Amino acid sequence: MASRPVRKLATPWRGPPRNPRGARGVKRRLRAAVTEVIPKHAAPNHDYVLIGRKATLRRPYADLLSDLLVALRRTESLAPGGGEQARP
Repeated sequence: MASRPVRKLATPWRGPPRNPRGARGVKRRLRAAVTEVIPKHAAPNHDYVLIGRKATLRRPYADLLSDLLVALRRTESLAPGGGEQARP
């Protein structure tokens, strides 16, 4: 008995494959850095906007903390005496 050819059914398009360490991983790492740095070193009553990039996933965590302190210094957003003892 001859077998019939197998027909593949089309699967619905679900978009590109998601990277579990993509945007969520960047957000998680930045949130952890902010939680550690901002309460101790940032001036009160300021809003901060961080933009995460893919390189954030590869950057060592200590460097992220250092980068955040540098950004606070550059924007003159350090709390009085809050960032001087934490210079990288």
